[in-house]
Amino acid sequence: MTNKIKLTALAALCCLSLSAQNPQSDKKPEITFDENVFDFGVVKEESNSVSHVFTFTNTGNEPLVLNSVKASCGCTTPQWSREPVAPGGKGTILVKYSTAGRPGAFTKTVTVNSNAVRKVITIKGTVTPKGQKIENVYPIEKGDVRLKNELVNFGDVIKNGNKSATLAIANKLNEPITLTFNNLPKYINAEAKELKANEWTNIAITFDAAKIDDWGDVNTEITFTTNKNSQKQTVKTKANIIEKFTEEQKANAPIIVAENAANLGDVAAGKKVKKYVEIKNDGKSALLIRKAVVTTGNGIEVKAPKKIDAGKTGKLLITATNNVGKVTNISGNVKLITNDPVHSIKNIQINYNAK
Repeated sequence: MTNKIKLTALAALCCLSLSAQNPQSDKKPEITFDENVFDFGVVKEESNSVSHVFTFTNTGNEPLVLNSVKASCGCTTPQWSREPVAPGGKGTILVKYSTAGRPGAFTKTVTVNSNAVRKVITIKGTVTPKGQKIENVYPIEKGDVRLKNELVNFGDVIKNGNKSATLAIANKLNEPITLTFNNLPKYINAEAKELKANEWTNIAITFDAAKIDDWGDVNTEITFTTNKNSQKQTVKTKANIIEKFTEEQKANAPIIVAENAANLGDVAAGKKVKKYVEIKNDGKSALLIRKAVVTTGNGIEVKAPKKIDAGKTGKLLITATNNVGKVTNISGNVKLITNDPVHSIKNIQINYNAK
């Protein structure tokens, strides 16, 4: 072995020895909480505030320093250990929530920044309104529970996306119950929920537009029962499925051109009248009519073409049946849901005289 090879090998052995004696790269602090979430349960608004102490341990091998502890809103105030926490040592974070003027369910987070990995702790609970009775805040009685509203409205939901909304609910019993939703459609998800005695809270419900072949308004009735009452109770949900267009789709979009109104003239009692409304595509790509629906109007039906190529024309068939007898005028509305980014919803007013 040459002297050069011997020196290289000796240097490598020295480096390995020093590395084994001083594993600096393995030294770091680590913050571990005894609990990451605390539930206050039901508290009274007149208590003004509630607080909880979160305890953590430095499970690393270097001193732990908390740089900042920030709450998600001004209603939550944290106080924390300012001194470095030695390996194996413990520290605390006091989280205080102001209940005054904040009735209802709450979930608040506190972000802990340190020289270790960032952590998030959470507080939650339900504040009983000061001087208010359950029946005033939750006026709708449904078996063992009371609701603020019978409708869960998701609003606009992007096709192939999902969106959550909450059902405000209160347990009217003096004992805990478990609420379970029954035979939900595949596009709606809601987990079973345990409610403490007299608890006021929110239940999260999710609408998944990727699991339903539909567009526009989707109205669904869902049911639930409790372990204390097997009678099914109903809640309605509403969502509006819309399309999200890319910049490329917008640049090469179809353009729907159609009259805003159609008059079908006189329709005798018990008789039917048909009328075709011309729809033209003045755009650069095929116009797709995702859905055609009559939103208002007695005896009005509609049938639309599914696709109209660029530069072409299609016909919308509108049928009016006078099943109301002699009325001066009937007015209705047909809604077309299309892939035209500018006119994704095209409304056409329908009128006829019932004779």
